[in-house]
Amino acid sequence: MELVLPRHRNWFLATAFLIWMIVGWPDLREVLRPNFATETGPSPWWTMAFLAFGASLLLWAHLPPSRFRSWTLVAIQFGAALVMAVTDASAISAGLMVITSWQVATLTSANRAVGLAVAQALTFLFVWRAWICAEYSLTLGLCSGLSLFAVFAASAMRREAEAGHKLAAANAELRAMQALLAENARIAERTRISRELHDAWGHELTALALQLEVASHILPEGDGLQKVRSAKDLSRALLGRVRDVVGTLRETEVTGLRAALAQLAHGIPRPRIHVDFPEELESHAASHAHVILRCAQEAITNAARHADAENLWLELRWDGKGVCLIARDDGRGTISAPAFGNGLHGMRERLEAQGGGMKVTSGTGPGFVIEAWLPAKGVNAA
Repeated sequence: MELVLPRHRNWFLATAFLIWMIVGWPDLREVLRPNFATETGPSPWWTMAFLAFGASLLLWAHLPPSRFRSWTLVAIQFGAALVMAVTDASAISAGLMVITSWQVATLTSANRAVGLAVAQALTFLFVWRAWICAEYSLTLGLCSGLSLFAVFAASAMRREAEAGHKLAAANAELRAMQALLAENARIAERTRISRELHDAWGHELTALALQLEVASHILPEGDGLQKVRSAKDLSRALLGRVRDVVGTLRETEVTGLRAALAQLAHGIPRPRIHVDFPEELESHAASHAHVILRCAQEAITNAARHADAENLWLELRWDGKGVCLIARDDGRGTISAPAFGNGLHGMRERLEAQGGGMKVTSGTGPGFVIEAWLPAKGVNAA
C-alpha cells in the first residue's frame, strides 16, 4: 500500500510527468514538425509504449490506492520503458527508471526497493548490450544513481508518513480514553451523590415520617391533629421524591463508549472506520465499555498494520446474553489459519478474563473478521 504524505506525492507527480515529457520530447519534436516523415520518426511501438507509460502514470496518480493496482501499473510503466529503450536508439529512456523506482519505494521496504532499482538498471544494461558505449554507460550510471536517490527519498517520506499515522492513531486513542474516563467520572459522582441522598436524607425523612405517624395517633381531634397529618403526608411525598432522585441517579446512563468510539474513528486517517452502534445498545455495553474500546483499538491496529486495509467496519450487537463486537476489514485475507500476534493474544486474554471470547476468520476474499463477545452482567459464559 502506498504510504506517502499528500504534499510529497503531489510534488513527485509533477516531477514524474515532467521527466516523462523530457524523455519523449526528442521524438515528439520530430512528429510535430511540418515536414515530418514516417521513415525518420519514432516507430509505432515506441509511440504506443510512450503513451502507455503516461496513461498508467496518470491512473496511478488519480485512482484510489490499491496494492494490486499500484504494482500492476508500475509493472506496465517498466515494461513500456523497456519497449521504448528497445525501439529507440537513445539512452534518455533510462530516465524513466527514476519514476518507477520512487513508486516502488512507496509500496515496499527500502531494501526491496533498492534491489528492484538495481534489477531495473541491469535489465536496461542487458537491453542495450548491443549499443553500449560511453554515452549509454554515462546515462545509465547517472539514471541509476538518481533512481537510488529517489528510493532513499521516498523511503524517508514513507517513514515520516508512518510516524504521522501512528501519532494520529495514538492521539485518537488518547481522546477516546479521555471521553470514556470523563463519562465514567461523571457516573461515579452521580453514584456518590445518590448514596449521600439515600443514606442521609432518606433515613432522616423516614424517621420524620414515623414520628409524625406516631403523633397522629396520640393527638386528640382538632386543628393540631390535622396539621400533623398534613405534615406526615408532605414528609412521605418528600421521601418518595428523594427515592425517585436516587433511583434516577443510579440508573445506567450513557457510558461514553459511543463518544469514545466516535473519537477513535475520527482520529484515525487510515483505515476509514465505519461504526454501527445502535443507541439502545449503550446501556448493555456499559459494564464492558473499557474492554470493548480496547478490542476496537486492537482491531484498528491489526487492519492498518497487518491487513493493509482501506476500510474497517465496527459493529456492536446484543443477543440477550451479551455484547458482540464484529470487526471486518477489506485488507489482505489468507487461506491458512490467521496467526495470533501479541496484540490478538492480549485481546483474547482481556476478553476471557471477563468471561468472553473471540474468533478470527479469513478466507480467499479480502479482509479479516474478528468476533469478540462478552457476557452480560449476571450471565455466565457458555
